[in-house]
Amino acid sequence: TGGTLAKGNSEGVTVVDGASLNGGDGLIEGLLIGSGGGAGYGNVISGNNGDGIHVGTTGSAISGDVKIQGNYIGVTSAGAALGNTDEGIFGEYSPTSVDWTIGTDGNGVTDSTEGNYIGSNTQRGIYIFEGDDITIAGNVIGENASGADRGNGGAGIIIGSVSTGVPNNVTIGTIGADDTSGYERNVVVNNDGGGIN
Repeated sequence: TGGTLAKGNSEGVTVVDGASLNGGDGLIEGLLIGSGGGAGYGNVISGNNGDGIHVGTTGSAISGDVKIQGNYIGVTSAGAALGNTDEGIFGEYSPTSVDWTIGTDGNGVTDSTEGNYIGSNTQRGIYIFEGDDITIAGNVIGENASGADRGNGGAGIIIGSVSTGVPNNVTIGTIGADDTSGYERNVVVNNDGGGIN
């Protein structure tokens, strides 16, 4: 759906006990999920019985660019493990007209708050099954802000598949000629299925 904004929410986490599971995926379809350049706007998307974020649905292509920024996915804002039972972020049925930004966009404005913490999910941290024009920058995948192990059960990042092939125009890490701030680098550690596949 076009024009969707989700920010500052807790998806699948109850305030009382912090451990209740939603019956399915946390957030499905959206143009902007998270900070959008504002500190404190990120979501806690954890403890779901399915994917944390699932963009696209079977047989229905998404429309509009996708930005996922500044969220805690599979962990709490305090860094505790509260994984989703499938992928942290899963994307499918993305046409070539759709641009993906997962983490910072490297435009020099609030880049330090745009990365996602993605950990403790049963499957992969990020799995883009189908899509082109993908930027993944400034994320921490497999540990929390204190450096504690929050590895995912699968690989940290997987782009493409045997059936869909290798996508075009994929950037993982530094977006421009250089990154003197360090905000564009990803930290991908502790994941059971490897780092980037």
